[in-house]
Amino acid sequence: GEGGGGGGGEGAAGWTVTDLMVATVAFDAVRVEFDPSMISITVDNFGLLINNAAWSFRRWPLKDNGRCEISVSQTQVVLLLSIGVLNGKPSLSVLSSSVVVGGCELNISDTRAAWVYNLAAHILRPRLRSVIGAGLEDAVMELVESDVLTTINELTEMIMPALS
Repeated sequence: GEGGGGGGGEGAAGWTVTDLMVATVAFDAVRVEFDPSMISITVDNFGLLINNAAWSFRRWPLKDNGRCEISVSQTQVVLLLSIGVLNGKPSLSVLSSSVVVGGCELNISDTRAAWVYNLAAHILRPRLRSVIGAGLEDAVMELVESDVLTTINELTEMIMPALS
């Protein structure tokens, strides 16, 4: 993925992050609760590690680049799905999602200014936790809506007779 923006004029800033590959994913438990109209899915103590991502920054007259490692831990992911009927067949849709990041670390490397960036990342950890949480929530919603629910709803369409 990429982030940031900006062009090349004086005062314009641009940053990019590339090579975002998840190295590890872990979690303690997944709880699934049903009621007649809703499914609640909770993932406890979720964590992930992204290592060796490339980043670059440019704001005239400065520019820099390097590598970074991002780790997220002690995170809870909650997904609420609505159970409905579409075209006479059962259908699932996302009601809401929530990601609460417990811990996060950002470690910058491969640049002379790494110590400054790492100090800033430590000071800005609460803001970083918020940004990472929002990004994870968007990623969860996109994954669930585009892949998981589409597949489940297509399978349901094929194997379930129409409800009368």
